[in-house]
Amino acid sequence: MNQEVFTLKQIRRLRILYGIALSFIAFALLFSSIVMHYAIQRNSGDARVINLSGRQRMLSQRITKCALALTLQETINPSDLHMKELEESFRVWRQAHLGIQYGDETLGLPRRQQSAEIVELFSQINGYYQEMVRAANILISAVYSSVPTVGSSSALVSEASMSLLHNESFFLPLMDRITFVFDQESRERIRQLQTIEFFVLILGLGILLFEFLIIFRPSLRELAKTVQVLIENQNEQKMQLDRAAKYVQALLPPPIIPGNICVDWRHIPTAELGGDMLGYHWIDKEHFAMYLIDVSDHGIGPALLSVSVINSLRTQNLNETDFCQPSQVIHALNKIYQSDQHDDLYFTLWYGVFNRVTNEICFSSAGHPQAILLEKSGKISSLSGGGSPVGLFPDIIIEENCIQLQAPAELYIFSDGCFEMSKPDGTVWTAKDFMEFLAEAHHNKSLELDRIVESLKKTHNRTVFDDDFTLIKIGFS
Repeated sequence: MNQEVFTLKQIRRLRILYGIALSFIAFALLFSSIVMHYAIQRNSGDARVINLSGRQRMLSQRITKCALALTLQETINPSDLHMKELEESFRVWRQAHLGIQYGDETLGLPRRQQSAEIVELFSQINGYYQEMVRAANILISAVYSSVPTVGSSSALVSEASMSLLHNESFFLPLMDRITFVFDQESRERIRQLQTIEFFVLILGLGILLFEFLIIFRPSLRELAKTVQVLIENQNEQKMQLDRAAKYVQALLPPPIIPGNICVDWRHIPTAELGGDMLGYHWIDKEHFAMYLIDVSDHGIGPALLSVSVINSLRTQNLNETDFCQPSQVIHALNKIYQSDQHDDLYFTLWYGVFNRVTNEICFSSAGHPQAILLEKSGKISSLSGGGSPVGLFPDIIIEENCIQLQAPAELYIFSDGCFEMSKPDGTVWTAKDFMEFLAEAHHNKSLELDRIVESLKKTHNRTVFDDDFTLIKIGFS
């Protein structure tokens, strides 16, 4: 009982200390927020002000250049190119000059308290600025007046241009000085901000050190115990996942040894439980079914769905369905496995039936990559059917196609994990690239599945695949 009271007191003490520590943190955050907000408010628009101040030099030179160009023309009218450039530059230059001093929301310039040095510099430059404004207005008014000819012979335009040129020579160095001072003041404010930031950092580190020494260290033992429990639970879950993965692996059919039909496969999931599942079996004495599904995700849910679908196919447990007709099989599965009833999961499927009497393969695809048929003669056939994945829509259109087989031949059925991989140069493989890869391997007589897997890893410079890798090889002799 004493031990229990002592423990409750310790918990209460830790709670109080933790509350104090949180209060300090809250205070530090509030203090830093207020200080930083004040500093940011002061520094707001520094870059914009400096940029526009520097641009003023360029605009004043452009105004003078346009004015001098106009004096060299025989005639001037308001639509003249130099005249338009002068008017636009003059408008922007005037707005920026006032905005830099007093703020202008349209230019993104906040109203701010100017330093005494900046105020003094503007008092010096404003006289030249006013003279340049007066001269530019005279020049523009002269052009818009009804004077028949305005050009080099116009004393009014020439005088205005010379006035611009004269006052610009004083305006430019003062504008340079203003830009320099703005930049210098901005740097000084940044240095102050860095000092404040350093102070807040030291304060925060001090509070964290206090929390660690007074609060967190006493809690480490309990935390360690909790972590140990979590690790044990995680290990238990991993054991369960391993058992589930072994169960799924046990459902995969064994390879068929050489005969009229021989089958081998490689199934490499990216997680303990993947979404790929394969199968094949004799429907009757004449028809051999072969199929591969790829569920839209990984983990327990997709694995359960893939197992359910495979069992439906393997046991032929679909009502009113002829399993020798691939399109009927896919339509029947689509009725049962709608995604809105299965945690939004859907799957692609390639389903084919080989008739050993007619040597014909009939097949359908529900959004699955095409299968590839390689014949000894060198003929390569793509067995594709398009279609929508099973479960996405209540009604889907599924094509059923048939192809005559010329034995000996090999059929390859595969999931998208066999080709949707990035190569070292960043390009992504397509089903067509994988088809060409198999054709080349067929030509080089290197179609053993292990060699294909290793060759793919080497081609894409990887030790594991990005997605579930499933490849079925069916030989017909």
